[in-house]
Amino acid sequence: MNAPTLRLRRFAAPHGCFHIARHRIGPGVPHHVHRHDFPELFWIEHGSGRHRIAGDGYDLSAGDLCFVRPEDEHGLGGAAGGLTMLNIALAPAIAAELVQRYGADGDLWAGGPTARRRRLPPAALGRLGAQVEPLTRAYGGGRERLAVDRFLLELIDVLALAGEAPGPPWLRSALATLAADPRLLADGMLALRALSGRSREHIARSVRRHLGQSPGELLLGLRLERSAQALRMGDDAILAIALDAGFGNLSYFYRRFRARFGCTPKAYRRLHQGPVTA
Repeated sequence: MNAPTLRLRRFAAPHGCFHIARHRIGPGVPHHVHRHDFPELFWIEHGSGRHRIAGDGYDLSAGDLCFVRPEDEHGLGGAAGGLTMLNIALAPAIAAELVQRYGADGDLWAGGPTARRRRLPPAALGRLGAQVEPLTRAYGGGRERLAVDRFLLELIDVLALAGEAPGPPWLRSALATLAADPRLLADGMLALRALSGRSREHIARSVRRHLGQSPGELLLGLRLERSAQALRMGDDAILAIALDAGFGNLSYFYRRFRARFGCTPKAYRRLHQGPVTA
């Protein structure tokens, strides 16, 4: 029996170019296999389940982002506890335009079914989640396309950054979350152990193997980058910036900052926040 075909015009607003919805699939709910005439993407916010696609399938859990082509036969089922997913359907022309504009970076639906599943860290999912409300507000209005373009640019950037980081998924996820939250970054190794669920020794081996440095060197680099960002973008006192990044000694902060950026924090701020001259 052929799978039914879902059509975007049934879900989108009149003359609209997308649809967005949050779905909750309970435990034991059967896979409702279908096709559609539009490309879609979804990510799992909570819970777990299984994605049946193209005659095969894979397990899903919170943090999984999946791209589905119009010709794919697919369906989702919930595991124990069910799952919550955020689904976005797009007009086919939008996906085609992404490739024309951005080449390989915009070809989000490239590759086989498993290649179109991406595992994102919490910080990356948080960036996508922040776009849900603007998309929802734009639905059915005159600014639909603007909201969709804004979301897709954010999505391309999130995927590019997630793809740049080497190492196993657990390490990439922990480091992305650590770098995005100054409170966690200040806690250093304690936060890294909590986020990764690995021992200090396991983390040290993995960081050396995949990143070529010690955890201490890695954390120092992240803290210095966070401090430099704060100096460029705000006017907080240098002492407060150092403490927020996890530096307990101001002279040590100055010494390591100069070694990294070639100048003092004060000079760095003056360079980046000073008036632009010809």
